[in-house]
Amino acid sequence: MFSVKSVLFLVGFALAFCTNVRGQQDSTITINDLAGQTHPDTAAMLKWTVNLPDALFFTSDRLLQTYVVTTSQELIKYNADGAEQFRYNNRRLGPLKLVDASNAFNILLYYPDYQTAITLDRTLNKTGEWNLLSFGFLNVPIVATAADNQLWLYDGVEQRLKKIGPDGVLLKQSDNLLQLLGFSLQPTCLVDQGNFIFLSDPARGILVFDAQGQYHAAIPLEGVNTFQPGHTSDWIYYTQAGALWRYEQNLRSPVRLFVPEPPHPEAQYRLHPHNLFLFNGGVLKLYQHK
Repeated sequence: MFSVKSVLFLVGFALAFCTNVRGQQDSTITINDLAGQTHPDTAAMLKWTVNLPDALFFTSDRLLQTYVVTTSQELIKYNADGAEQFRYNNRRLGPLKLVDASNAFNILLYYPDYQTAITLDRTLNKTGEWNLLSFGFLNVPIVATAADNQLWLYDGVEQRLKKIGPDGVLLKQSDNLLQLLGFSLQPTCLVDQGNFIFLSDPARGILVFDAQGQYHAAIPLEGVNTFQPGHTSDWIYYTQAGALWRYEQNLRSPVRLFVPEPPHPEAQYRLHPHNLFLFNGGVLKLYQHK
């Protein structure tokens, strides 16, 4: 996990490299390395494959369960063996744009057209609803589950990161980031890692906040729409130009990670210790190292 000291150290490294793909280091690190292993001669084992011709995107939780959003705006949950378990559908709220499965027992969905977030239990039964318009929020592009199951959101009107309770009461907030940084943000991804909150803007990089919502630093990884903080401290995984990259504070440039299939501009990845989910061409696969 990032400490305040390591965040500043990390940013110092980040300033030393170019953030476009040509400025990054090509590598032959295998997915074994993602689990803390260093055995590049060990091949990945394909554990299972699921055909998902109607899928738009997916995410996963720490129990290796996956959540797939289809073209009909249906959410489908698969267990760690790739078997379908449950479905959820809510067509009254428009497109489902975000699924946060950081807590496998409290799944967060976000429907930005109606500024509404919904929570589901492990069987995809509805447990709560956050109508952000009714709380006075008019422009919320992104939300995330807080470590204590409250809600983080980015208030695009006030240009602040905020944390609210289920009744809309403000619990924490950042300073006005437009005044602090000198530019407005268009965030696309928000992740709570406990001690730190990460907010990405493809034009500005990844902003780092503490657990109180106060801004600390920016990691200039531009062009990153979505990312995944690693399970090993100080790692960030992201996709760029169809390839999978890892950023860590101890390297002077991001490292391109070897995956079992050729890079593809529409490929989606999710990483867990010893496991790699890969979705491309309507097929979801789980690769595993023992």
